[in-house]
Amino acid sequence: VQLIVSAENTILFNESLNTDAELLGQLLDECVDNKKLDIVFDDSNLAVYGSRMIMGINQYNSDPVSGPWWMIYSDTNPDALKAGFCTGIDQQTIYDKDIFELKFESY
Repeated sequence: VQLIVSAENTILFNESLNTDAELLGQLLDECVDNKKLDIVFDDSNLAVYGSRMIMGINQYNSDPVSGPWWMIYSDTNPDALKAGFCTGIDQQTIYDKDIFELKFESY
């Protein structure tokens, strides 16, 4: 799985990762455990939405009300392509050749 992390038009992380993880959230947990990324998660709405929210990666922290937010994109994941969007990190399945980009952005 290739994981790209970008903020303010800068690539912070771009690496192909070998994993047995089945969900994007598990892969991100591995990145934290292996000290590849410093990620802060919010699980206060886990029961409501079934997924944690990314609150910060490295020095880029989101404001849950006004943004910017960490968004997830994939042009290769079949489940995301079928749905038209990526689901929450703890629901998003991953496959061997997937490419995911986490972007720090506002609307």
